[in-house]
Amino acid sequence: MTVYQISLDLTDVSQILDALETRADAWEFTQNVLNGDAELDDELRIPEECSDATEAKSIAEHFRDIISTIRKQIEK
Repeated sequence: MTVYQISLDLTDVSQILDALETRADAWEFTQNVLNGDAELDDELRIPEECSDATEAKSIAEHFRDIISTIRKQIEK
């Protein structure tokens, strides 16, 4: 695994975290729709394309892990 160190100001990091939160939310919504726990009642919110709820959950968790890693680094 290759690891990169990137220097950004807090405003840019906050924007990245916001975008990652949005992506994680989208995949969690997709998981909920595929599990039958959410309905498609909002035209602005559509599920992501994937094979099943397990895949959507895995992708959402990956985004949440990235968010957690960044926040831990900020707290140092």
